[in-house]
Amino acid sequence: MNKASVLHRTRILIVDDNASIHNDFRRILKSGPSRSSLEEHEAELFGDLDAPPSLPAVELDFELTTAHQGEEGVALVREARARGEPFAVAFVDFRMPPGIDGVETLHRMFREDPDIQAVFCTAYTDMSWKEIASRLSLLDRYLILKKPFEPMEVRQMAAALSAKWRHERERATAHAALLEREAHLRALVDALPEDVLRGLQLR
Repeated sequence: MNKASVLHRTRILIVDDNASIHNDFRRILKSGPSRSSLEEHEAELFGDLDAPPSLPAVELDFELTTAHQGEEGVALVREARARGEPFAVAFVDFRMPPGIDGVETLHRMFREDPDIQAVFCTAYTDMSWKEIASRLSLLDRYLILKKPFEPMEVRQMAAALSAKWRHERERATAHAALLEREAHLRALVDALPEDVLRGLQLR
């Protein structure tokens, strides 16, 4: 891997009753050579080493886990969160007979892990957007991807949603650290003698 690239390892869950769809996702989300790496090889071959270096490329390293039914997918989400290795994104098929459908699958996933981002994958649905929204309260947690899907759309959704998931986790961690610091400072102030506190208030 190019030293200039920034590698983000992201856990992605694929839930679909069709095994060939699992293979499609593996093929689409498999990391390839970065553009900057190719440019560096061209520079070496053609002697253009004095050209300004290109900006670092961001490569996404996707770790894929697959499930054939909704219940299996929900169990994997629960187990991953319990291990402290949660999934960032789940691609979920809308229809997976004979098990629960994609909407119910996501409803249960969000209950197990409200941070997970999701994509509905469907060729058609007999359920309106209003009906889907009424069953899933976390409207900012999922997108809809029509089948047959374009590889570029899959990669873009995986990259964008995993980045959103990562940024929200970083923000939550920073907020928790701030609250912890405030609690620590409050405890220090509460431990000060009353005469010291009165002296500080008079200043």
